Amino acid sequence: MKNLRTFIAVVMLSIACMTWAKDSFLSALSGQDDVTTVTLNKFMLSVAAASGDGDNSIPGGDLLKNLDKMSIYTSEAQSGAEKINAVVKNDIQTLSGLETMLEVVDDDDVVTMYGIPSGENTYSEAFLWVKSSDSTVLIVFWGKLTPADFANVMNDGIPGL
Repeated sequence: MKNLRTFIAVVMLSIACMTWAKDSFLSALSGQDDVTTVTLNKFMLSVAAASGDGDNSIPGGDLLKNLDKMSIYTSEAQSGAEKINAVVKNDIQTLSGLETMLEVVDDDDVVTMYGIPSGENTYSEAFLWVKSSDSTVLIVFWGKLTPADFANVMNDGIPGL
């Protein structure tokens, strides 16, 4: 029984440390020169998902309803882009269980989406990393993400694309 309690304590401590480490490397981007950070909690994501109706609804509204949190890190400056790229390469790409969901390369523009599965056809986290010649963007999604959510975003279209 003592071994079981020790095992459970070690597992819980490991999970807590992994969560803290992830939050710390992402929070390291906040407040950095040349990096703009936007974080939306579940309430604000629900507000965004509910805004507009019909032709005025925002693309991806169904995806937003299933998110617990979303953070966006962006930079048009070389120094800010380097900071974002370093977090992706040194921290995100080394996460346990991480899968590459999508990668598109077009000349100097690269779009990569990573995810951490939480079950069959479900992801608990997703990371969208966009590197282009004039900007770098990292969007982190936390919540229950399903194929239907992503299909709805594609069907709704994305402004500017």
